[in-house]
Amino acid sequence: MFDRFDDMMSKHTTYILNKDKTYSAVSMGEYIEWSIKFPDDRFIKQETLANGVYISTVFLPIDHAIMSDVPVLFETMIFSGGNRKEGIDLGETYDQLRYTSYTDAVEGHIKQVEFYTKKMNSLIDEYNKVTKNEKKK
Repeated sequence: MFDRFDDMMSKHTTYILNKDKTYSAVSMGEYIEWSIKFPDDRFIKQETLANGVYISTVFLPIDHAIMSDVPVLFETMIFSGGNRKEGIDLGETYDQLRYTSYTDAVEGHIKQVEFYTKKMNSLIDEYNKVTKNEKKK
């Protein structure tokens, strides 16, 4: 067990996202400086769909890889509603995906937007069929 926070954090590599969308390993102090200087740079894409689903893709400053030599530093999370930046409750977590590159994270975000938009449209179509059948009765 670690006796001090500094000792614990020295056991982990921290990262920053460079302007060219690559990442660099840095000390905890350098990460803190970067996060203060560029507070929004960790937010890659966030959007709220028409059905209220909130999809957020961010840069993670600590490697989330398990048994991998390639750092996993990007994450997309899908929530049932709200927007953290607007201070709205995000609701239930639907899904979480992680990536090793900025490009993969952006592509993954786009795929999730398409998936949840199609899912919403199919639910709307199903609802319209049901209500149309009920009106015929």
